[in-house]
Amino acid sequence: MATPEKVAALARMKLIATVLFVAVTVLFVVARLEGWPWVAAFAEAAMIGALADWFAVVALFRRPLGLPIPHTAILPRNKARLADNLAIFIRDRFLDTQSLVARLRAAQPADRIAAWLQDENNARLLADRLAVLLAESLDFMDDKRVRRLVLHALRRRAGTLDLAGGVGRIMDVLTEDGRHQALLDEGLRKLAAWLDDPP
Repeated sequence: MATPEKVAALARMKLIATVLFVAVTVLFVVARLEGWPWVAAFAEAAMIGALADWFAVVALFRRPLGLPIPHTAILPRNKARLADNLAIFIRDRFLDTQSLVARLRAAQPADRIAAWLQDENNARLLADRLAVLLAESLDFMDDKRVRRLVLHALRRRAGTLDLAGGVGRIMDVLTEDGRHQALLDEGLRKLAAWLDDPP
């Protein structure tokens, strides 16, 4: 979104560029009439450069003077393709796993956080902020709608939980190689020792 300051700055730059172009054009005409070849060549080069820059910039965004010149209005006609290519470039060059891991290793965030937390003031500041956040979270949970939403999510998760399968896997591990017998023997020994211990 263009702010009024940016619009005013752009209008000022356009005015300066136009005034300079008119000035070198007048200089070119005067130099040709007066027979100053070096000045005329300088003014001509400045005019051609200004026109080329104007055409190049305008051609990126629209058709110069509204004429259907080929290879103009490049960005509006190709913005979807350019956006896709830019997204692919950023994904492959900056957000790929190897680049991210390398940047994280170079940044050493764990070392920096550990060094920051070694300062007692920083550790206290973090603890205070976490306490405030926890208190606000608990206040937020008092809201009936939030509590109902959380309970609904927990019930839905509990409904899909395979409790029998989990218990079965635990029992398989415990009974493998007679481990359950060793656990039972140890439990009985502890119980006997507790019962033998006078109150």
